Amino acid sequence: MKHLLLTCALILNVFFVFSQEPKLIKKKENLQNGSAKFYVIKDKDSVKHGEYIVTAYSGNRKLVEGQYNYGKKTGIWIERYYGKEYKGMKSYGEYQNDSKVGKWIYFNSKGDTSQIYNYSKGELIYAKDCGTDTANYLTIINNIEIQQKLNCPPMCLSALVGVPHQQENM
Repeated sequence: MKHLLLTCALILNVFFVFSQEPKLIKKKENLQNGSAKFYVIKDKDSVKHGEYIVTAYSGNRKLVEGQYNYGKKTGIWIERYYGKEYKGMKSYGEYQNDSKVGKWIYFNSKGDTSQIYNYSKGELIYAKDCGTDTANYLTIINNIEIQQKLNCPPMCLSALVGVPHQQENM
């Protein structure tokens, strides 16, 4: 009797665990540099869930790799350069609940680390060009305009290219 109850409980537990995963539909979308392949939830076909990959039109090279969890970016995301000259990594970092967290590493087209930014602390850790700029810039500090040299040249950190809901150039 104990074995029968234990077996029934185990079967119900397995059934319950597997019934929690949403049913998914595979989708494909054409983007500027490639084709995105991803999954959406069957009942909510605009909500991405699972693996997300952008593959270059010119071959099977992956330009963007990441994961969605109920429409929000999660886990490690990788972006690679699009072009013939250099095919290496462009950026590498982690998302939690659709926000960049921790250290993100950005690479230039030669494969060198160009910037490291910690999104959790909101601080630039490393920038290859810091200390190399000799130009004066108009800066505003406490509503006072000042011409001065900067420790680092002006720069922009942005999101992954090719992600439909957040297209920005790096």
